[in-house]
Amino acid sequence: MEKADYELLDHPQEAIIDKGGVILFAMAGKHPVGVCALIKSKIATYDFELAKMGVLPDWHGRGIGFCLGTACLKRAKSLGAKTVFLESNTKLEAAMHLYLKLGFEKIEAFPTPYNRCNIQMLTHL
Repeated sequence: MEKADYELLDHPQEAIIDKGGVILFAMAGKHPVGVCALIKSKIATYDFELAKMGVLPDWHGRGIGFCLGTACLKRAKSLGAKTVFLESNTKLEAAMHLYLKLGFEKIEAFPTPYNRCNIQMLTHL
């Protein structure tokens, strides 16, 4: 976890929702098993950032990440977005596979608050 992570995760209402973003949850009955955020981009070139995706370990391998990612992209499109970007690390092999499956492609890097980020990706809606 880095400073930028804590700023978002400690204050999701102010940092994400109040700024035009959304947080989506994958539910198993009444229990959340996954989460993903769409953050309104501060970068004029991109509309939203796909961020903070996570699925509980016991629920891995069931397509929940793909469902969350697809739902986020559909929501972004419904909000008028044309593009969604993300930042990640290529060591996260399962995540990289998921992002490619969702239609993301590597883009030229721009400044990031994350030291661990070594790839930025974009998809057009």
